[in-house]
Amino acid sequence: MDVITNTSMISYQFSRSEKWMTLSIREVDFARSLDVFSIESEISAQIRIIKDLLPNADMSQCLVSFPHKCPTTLAAYREKSACRIKFNQSIAQLQIPNSWGDIALHTRDESLAPILAERCQMILTQLTQGDDWVKRVQNYLLNSGSPNKSLIETAEALGVSTHNLRWHLAKTKLSYRKILMDVRMKLACQYLEHTPLTLQQIAYQLGYRYPSNFQLAFKKYFKLSPGEWRP
Repeated sequence: MDVITNTSMISYQFSRSEKWMTLSIREVDFARSLDVFSIESEISAQIRIIKDLLPNADMSQCLVSFPHKCPTTLAAYREKSACRIKFNQSIAQLQIPNSWGDIALHTRDESLAPILAERCQMILTQLTQGDDWVKRVQNYLLNSGSPNKSLIETAEALGVSTHNLRWHLAKTKLSYRKILMDVRMKLACQYLEHTPLTLQQIAYQLGYRYPSNFQLAFKKYFKLSPGEWRP
């Protein structure tokens, strides 16, 4: 299984084998190279997420690969990440044991799943206006279990090319990015108003890497912070 998500300059590729779950990071613009800080920041962010989700996991079972030379001492890197680290590799990667994908999260709440599904269904029933293609994208994002799908993933799920999906959406004068943000913010409001989720949990549910990014996006969208919005 391979999943590829692009940002403006970074491509994330997730793959899963019998032994490893692997996150690879590449530059999208091959005329440019990712600097050492960008690569290490991305890898560090992913390690922090794993530590938050699996606080009892033995990080020494993970393997980090960097394409550059070790800027300082290898011991300092290993101490900070607790992972095994290799430098001068062909690509930046974070590999974690495949078996970790089956570990139950310490933050799990079995009663929460039906609540989240109910919130998504409520929004789906409200989506009665707008172009059919807009509704198809909205419905897919809400039913997919992750409102942070890439344009490539969404187009593939809807059975069209990315070019055709962009063309259909262009006729509505709505970009994929705008539809994606609208869906995420609709869900955010539902979670804030009707669930006991913390801001951190809501951020993760919406696909934000950091809760602060979610809070900034929410305030920019509604001109109110999530805390001010919540009843």
